[in-house]
Amino acid sequence: MAVSPTFSQPVSSATRTKPLSSRRAGKESGRSWVRLTMAVLATIGLIDTGSITAKRWGWIGSSQLIFRGVMTVLLVGLLGLGWAASADQPFAQSGRAAPAVISASSPAKIALAEHLSSVGARVFTAYWCPHCHDQKEAFGKEAAAKLLVIECAEDGANSQAQLCKQQGVQGYPSWQIKGVVDSGVKPLNTLADLSGYTGPRDF
Repeated sequence: MAVSPTFSQPVSSATRTKPLSSRRAGKESGRSWVRLTMAVLATIGLIDTGSITAKRWGWIGSSQLIFRGVMTVLLVGLLGLGWAASADQPFAQSGRAAPAVISASSPAKIALAEHLSSVGARVFTAYWCPHCHDQKEAFGKEAAAKLLVIECAEDGANSQAQLCKQQGVQGYPSWQIKGVVDSGVKPLNTLADLSGYTGPRDF
């Protein structure tokens, strides 16, 4: 399947376009904070109910202190669970991740991806760039995983933004093959020609 070589996402548009993946990530983070707030409120209610019950039964002195200590432990535990939920996002530790590639790869596509990596070819991308995702989908899941992908977004997972600047990347995706950087989505046959690939071409 041929992919149009004319599409490229310029670097300057990063501040003008917010990707769907970012909005989804933001919503998921917001939901996590909602869960955290609900957990805190529920625990406070539990403590209040417990205090009323303790007073009704006449718990005093050391028994009351023990009861309050148990309630405090429960509160801390729920806060911990809420915090873990809010932190459990793809971008929490290493940055925002690009959407997953779902198309399947043919043996020829896998062979091309392996060849590109073996000759040092690499593709500069940004996690929010739809054309970058299109390029990966053209390879398919298995083949795309073998490519040398450089993340250029500063808040992207495993970002190498400084390298992108050093290489003069002006748009996404940009391919660097044999030292030459060229932006735009490339048909697989074009990548094969540029890199000297001699394997099967039933892409």
